[in-house]
Amino acid sequence: MDSGASVDMTSSADGLVKTFECNSPVTVGNGKTLDCKKIGRKIGFVQTKNGESTKITLDEVKYVAELLCNLLSITKVMQRGFVF
Repeated sequence: MDSGASVDMTSSADGLVKTFECNSPVTVGNGKTLDCKKIGRKIGFVQTKNGESTKITLDEVKYVAELLCNLLSITKVMQRGFVF
């Protein structure tokens, strides 16, 4: 999770569905610009504070192959009604 991330991003296209091509740059925290290749929907699971696993659907996830890890925008997730 990243409180500074404005969008959800993944370094793997595995599990990314309903995709379309994306040729826009993404600027990451260190100021480096990376290429977004696709945007799509990703279904995953998050662990709640009581230890339970909850399914979450993320829309408009950007596939950025050069990322070292996935980034989950806390702001976007909370706007969808998920509470941490």
